[in-house]
Amino acid sequence: MRALTNTMVLAGALLWSSTASAGEPTAIPDTDKTDYFIVYASHAEAKPTDPVTVRFEKIKVNKVAFKQPVAKGLKGATAQFEIDLASLKSDAEKRDAHLKSPDYLDTAKFATAKVDVSGVKAAEGADSYTAKAKLSFRGKTYDWKVNFKVVEKLADGVRIRAEHKLTRKEIGVGKEAGDGTGQDLMVRLQLTLKSAPKAASK
Repeated sequence: MRALTNTMVLAGALLWSSTASAGEPTAIPDTDKTDYFIVYASHAEAKPTDPVTVRFEKIKVNKVAFKQPVAKGLKGATAQFEIDLASLKSDAEKRDAHLKSPDYLDTAKFATAKVDVSGVKAAEGADSYTAKAKLSFRGKTYDWKVNFKVVEKLADGVRIRAEHKLTRKEIGVGKEAGDGTGQDLMVRLQLTLKSAPKAASK
């Protein structure tokens, strides 16, 4: 009887452990060199498949300006990029269609989101920075302080990674109450930022 009880306790502990860890997004390998904008969300009532990964497959960097050679740091740099909201993709076509609908993103009316980055300052840790990010999204603007890290230095720019937590309520997506999607969101971003080529002298 004692052996059976111990077995049941162990099984319960393992089940709890696997459920607790289900909400953690899978780490993105450092070998991934692609630009990405990924949103992780969970259901209001937790499911074993949480978090759901929604990847926006089309990102465009419009402007990049470095104040100094990138080898000396990114202080004062600015950038602007946009996300094609209709390019979202999860692991379910039905979910994707719902996310694009007026219930959530309304991509037929609001095709893109734009982010302007400024006020870049060095932060604690090697190649770590803080910045101001202005999000233009669904007809409104939102200002955040964000953190990012340079993960690769290129001959003409840098590759950066950032992670930011927010809620659906902050950006007015979905219903505040009674929505099947939980409030908490996590964004992971990787961008390749390159300085514009200099015009050839005449």
